[in-house]
Amino acid sequence: MGLKKLGKNKPDREQQHFMNKSKTFKVVTDNPALKNAPILENKVEDRKRRSSESVSSGNKKKSVAVDPKTPLTAEEALPNIKAPVAEEERSQSPTPTSASERHKTGRRSAEKKPESNNSSTCIASDCPKDPNLDEDFMIQCDECDEWFHGMCAFITEKQSNAYVWWFCTECIAKGQKPQKKPRTNNHRHDYYEPRPSKKPTQCGTERFFEELSTKNLAPIVDVLIRKPGREIDLDYMHNNGFTKPILIDDRAGLDLIIPERPFTYDDVVKTIGENTQVLAIDVTTQEDGVPLTLKSYLRYMMQPPEEREVTLNIISLEFSKTELSKLVQPPRVVKELSWVDRFFENEDILPEASYDRPDVQKYCLMSAKDSYTDFHIDFGGTSVWYHIFKGKKTFFFIEPTPENLALYKSWMEDETHQSERFLGDETTCHRLDLVEGQTILMPSGWIHAVFTPEDSLVFGGNFLHDLAVPNQLAIMDMEDQLQTPDRYRFPHFYTVCWFALSEMVGQLEDCFEQAKEPPAWLTQNIVPLYVRLKAWIEADGDLEKQKLRKAEIPDTLAEGKEILKKMDNFVKRLAKIKSVADAGKCTV
Repeated sequence: MGLKKLGKNKPDREQQHFMNKSKTFKVVTDNPALKNAPILENKVEDRKRRSSESVSSGNKKKSVAVDPKTPLTAEEALPNIKAPVAEEERSQSPTPTSASERHKTGRRSAEKKPESNNSSTCIASDCPKDPNLDEDFMIQCDECDEWFHGMCAFITEKQSNAYVWWFCTECIAKGQKPQKKPRTNNHRHDYYEPRPSKKPTQCGTERFFEELSTKNLAPIVDVLIRKPGREIDLDYMHNNGFTKPILIDDRAGLDLIIPERPFTYDDVVKTIGENTQVLAIDVTTQEDGVPLTLKSYLRYMMQPPEEREVTLNIISLEFSKTELSKLVQPPRVVKELSWVDRFFENEDILPEASYDRPDVQKYCLMSAKDSYTDFHIDFGGTSVWYHIFKGKKTFFFIEPTPENLALYKSWMEDETHQSERFLGDETTCHRLDLVEGQTILMPSGWIHAVFTPEDSLVFGGNFLHDLAVPNQLAIMDMEDQLQTPDRYRFPHFYTVCWFALSEMVGQLEDCFEQAKEPPAWLTQNIVPLYVRLKAWIEADGDLEKQKLRKAEIPDTLAEGKEILKKMDNFVKRLAKIKSVADAGKCTV
């Protein structure tokens, strides 16, 4: 089984998150002719997932797990040098190699290594990419010697480590049987990890799910609001706030638009496009950024759950600019609250603008049975709408109190043991089981994990709004402190905030002109937004940073000076209003 991972071009910002660091491997051999063999450098991709299950990979910080230096055999290090191999060798049961080995080379691939791009062409009939593209992980069949992109063969580099012999689907159909190494455990992300018995259980593993089902968690009724859809409107939100999850059993009156049934995974693929490339999560290893096409994922989901070798979860498929967008619309109250829906109603942004419309309103989540996303907060402190179209989901909620947010931050910083700590064991955690047809609105800042007890299809989205400005800014600050990659953050966060401040200043001005006291929700949110943007635009920094900050201000707002000047005058009047006393504090 030959393995290949090459790259020519410098990665863009999104790709950079998944790039790995070079590792140096020593060549180990008893062959005197190879004693002076050069050191082999290999790239190992072992990223730990911190993405958002709710609807997107939200506020997640980078975390890299680097394997120890591992000796490679001479045949693996120098594949062009043939080693004598008995003809009957592959028919015997080979001795599994070290569990920490990064590359396993089968008999045929050891003898026949590609000598050019042409000889390593991906031959998959439905390969959506340039077959000669050599920047992706590739794998070679141990029978026919043909090469495949990992995404075309439906296998990742990490998954390939489990195989002693790997065969393509055509060779399997002809009778070849892949052989895996025997597992050493069922509770670690690396099922072949040496000496695992004394090591803690990691999330996403078989033992983890066994332990998860036995946890005694707090009743959800303490933190949950249950309402019919017709009662959830803008007036309700303004009068009651939006600080607790709202569960809606009956969506009548919610004005949520979803596809007519039957609507299946196949329909999703046909509507968005079968060659659309997405990034999936390998739940068992918690490896994120697994590339595949919707067509290949559909083929995977058509298998019975018990026949799937891996558990794959797609949670970052945003479809606002696809045909599926015509079939799905968020609840009316979400569209009325959402800053992006209100300020980017016209999707034709001026060509000279330095920003695009942030497309985070519509996600399609397709999750295989036993998918699990560990605790996280949605990016930018966004709130979430989430509708179970098919299947079931189980949420584990932690209220975002100052103490819990501090606990969450320290947990996120614990890269070594994070996957071994179920955060719900360390504070009050509430369980909520959702079934087909239910909708949940989740407020800003709530810490949550999500388990999928059966195959599911979910529509959802993220939104910033007027009622949670302090929380949204606090989560944004936390993302800065955790050095969360741009890929996992709200796009053009400050641009959207400037639009919001402009509108809120207009609303406040109307109240003063009409001699009316501004509503509490307005005064409690406009002040912290004004303070933040004023400090943001006046912050010290080199000319390049100042230029980048100004580029985030919408052109229509004249660098924000007029808005800030108006607010300077309003601040004294607002200071006399009692409801402003709590402005700037988190509302939870």
